[in-house]
Amino acid sequence: MDRGVKIDLSTSIKKALTIKEKPIKPKHIRGTILGTYHTQSFWAIVIRCPLKENRIIAWKFMYLLHKVLREGNQHVSLQAMSHRHMIQELGKLWGHLNDGYEVLIKQYSKLLCTKIEFHAKHPAIESHISIEYITFQVDENKSSDFFFGIVTDMFDYLNEIIALSALVYETMTKFNVNPMSSAGQCRIEPLTIQIEESYLLYNHSLHFMHVLHSKVSYELLAGHRSRFNVIFNELKSIYNKARGFEYLENLITIPMLFGEPPTFVNKDYANIEHVEMTPRQSSVMTFEYMLKLARLEEEEERSRSRPIPSAPVLYED
Repeated sequence: MDRGVKIDLSTSIKKALTIKEKPIKPKHIRGTILGTYHTQSFWAIVIRCPLKENRIIAWKFMYLLHKVLREGNQHVSLQAMSHRHMIQELGKLWGHLNDGYEVLIKQYSKLLCTKIEFHAKHPAIESHISIEYITFQVDENKSSDFFFGIVTDMFDYLNEIIALSALVYETMTKFNVNPMSSAGQCRIEPLTIQIEESYLLYNHSLHFMHVLHSKVSYELLAGHRSRFNVIFNELKSIYNKARGFEYLENLITIPMLFGEPPTFVNKDYANIEHVEMTPRQSSVMTFEYMLKLARLEEEEERSRSRPIPSAPVLYED
């Protein structure tokens, strides 16, 4: 992946995972993502980071890993299952302290392990979970058992996202953290990816629930509808709370859920505002767009490092 841009994956990761309680700079996230297309050493690098020594580094690692699983080279996702135990143990280690960032790290580790297991179980659904890909790639002629399974797994996945998002809001209130401060932004920055991923999962679970209702009697799906209704109301609350954070609204477009959950009697999709996520509206950027930004940043760095020419000396006759 040369394309005229020099990417040092190790340096990008090191600069992303600092001990300072402030959000990761976008250029270091992009550098890490782009670096995974240049080398397959992502896991070898991160396991040597001091993830067990500092809670801020551990928290940032969870978010950085989530971004890389979604937008990085596929080899990171394919190798993730073999590193799942490390992620679990990291969550347990910090979870024992049961306070502040520690509970967030514990829940984020559960979410990431659920994500890794979900994509390993459903390889047709790639880790970026695009809005178009699933709907058209999953064959609706598959058996009702298949849709029972995939909807249940999506609900489990959504529950972990909801649990993490709720914990972020809870700890912000409990510790009286200002959302516009560096510390506040460090905590809430991962909500951008939670909101986007939950939005996509909600859309696809809604679609698959309609497929399932076309295959199975209405009465037999009472349990699935009950779970869906709870998830609908929890996501609605999470999105509404997110609108109270100017920092989040400046970063992404926050979806809206309207009214009551669908009944699944007909294709009643009217309760969701379908937002087309573009690079400007979403934290997910195309590969070419990230390269373009990396080139601009590289040129800017070179410009700053160039010596400023001395002013000419004027001599009087």
